[in-house]
Amino acid sequence: MKRSLLTYFFILTSSIFIQAQDTAYKLPNQSFYAFLWNPRFEGSLITVQQPQAFRFIDFKASKWKNYPQQLVVTGKRLYVHLLGSGIVYGSMMDDAGTIFMKRLDSTEHFGYNINSFTFTAQNKLYNLGGYGMWRWNGQLRVFQEATQQWEIEPLSEELAVSNSLPGAPIWASSDDKRLISLGYLKGNEALQGKDNQTISLESELVELDLKLFKWTNKGKLSPQVSKWLKPELLLLSMESGLLFSNFGPIYLLDLVNFKSKELVNSDIQNMLMRKLYTAVTWNKGEMVYFARLHSGLIDSLQLKSSYFRETGEPVFVQQYYFSPLKIILAALFLFGIYLIIRLRKGWIFTGKNSNKNEQNKADTCLSSPYPGIEVFNAVEQSLLHLLIANGAQMGKRTGTDEVNRILGVAQKSLDMQKRKRSDVIRSINAKYKLIQPMTTLPLVDRVKSDLDARLYEYFLLEDEIEKIQTILNEQKK
Repeated sequence: MKRSLLTYFFILTSSIFIQAQDTAYKLPNQSFYAFLWNPRFEGSLITVQQPQAFRFIDFKASKWKNYPQQLVVTGKRLYVHLLGSGIVYGSMMDDAGTIFMKRLDSTEHFGYNINSFTFTAQNKLYNLGGYGMWRWNGQLRVFQEATQQWEIEPLSEELAVSNSLPGAPIWASSDDKRLISLGYLKGNEALQGKDNQTISLESELVELDLKLFKWTNKGKLSPQVSKWLKPELLLLSMESGLLFSNFGPIYLLDLVNFKSKELVNSDIQNMLMRKLYTAVTWNKGEMVYFARLHSGLIDSLQLKSSYFRETGEPVFVQQYYFSPLKIILAALFLFGIYLIIRLRKGWIFTGKNSNKNEQNKADTCLSSPYPGIEVFNAVEQSLLHLLIANGAQMGKRTGTDEVNRILGVAQKSLDMQKRKRSDVIRSINAKYKLIQPMTTLPLVDRVKSDLDARLYEYFLLEDEIEKIQTILNEQKK
């Protein structure tokens, strides 16, 4: 009986201790958070350059230890949101002036908002987009501290957005009035989990009015700009826009004035790239801040507007929309011109001409092995090009790290990396099976590494490389 009581007491106290671990955590570097917890950094988005090796809250043995964390700043408090969940921690200060993080929500974890975008506006915490088990979504969620719950804010329409691949970078203005995404996901309602579904990224600049909660499509990104506006190339979110590195040049996409600019000061460029690979970065005005949390040092660098020059490349091309009445009138006008031309030339449809037209159409279809079919999306094409390039080097296989980088998940958790690799490779193999039904083996396969049996290496089926190269070349046209 005594043993049972002792066992019960141990279980009870252990559960209380674990629960306490999940509700309050002391921050590791007080000077950094005290500096950051300042109204002048209102709305600052903290960028973690090495997310796999750094966490704002050290959960240690907690079940939340592997979840990516996003830190955002308000004058009221610091928020840490565990991405892919509804879990929110807010900063508190005890009587001794020590800052600690306390759990604010009472939600359960569902994994409905993986790769979503967390930001603040009007001293409220928002979370936009992402995906769950079955679909991408365009929901805007706001955290209500009074109820300790997330609520959905109705929008004019739901655009499926994500600030990670296969999505596009997202930017929130410092005046809390608007949010911009450099693309949105489209295709089969962006459902997930089934083979052979095409999810495409629409490279269009869309703007969300955070007062009216209304989306506006500003236009299609210009071809040149869209080449280097990738999530994996994003360096920093600034008050004026987004800073990118295109494997050499550094570009600023000015989203206040909608201009593309290039950093022309080489000394500042070199200094910036050296400093970026510290723990965390954020900015205020023209000042970029860098924090080395292990040493407690905070550094800064000024990025003056004079360091940049305009490229002359438009950010987007405006789209022209016509009302249904205008479309009908235009169609009638064109049809009238068509009838007049036919009557003047005396064209007469005969069975012979019809047969000839059908034969020409058939000949056209037969001349192209993959007529008008976009077989693989951009992410799948990138992986296939990598496998082909490595395979050409005397049969070299591609390691897991390289695959993670090309899929844009190198800085994500191991579970997310594994899931992304599996989804993309399964989709490639299923699509190739449809267009090459005689092939019995998977196009993309893997074997255990000779150096470490715990790791895998990926390769293409050798007999199919020439065919897949032909398909990829067709898609470029």
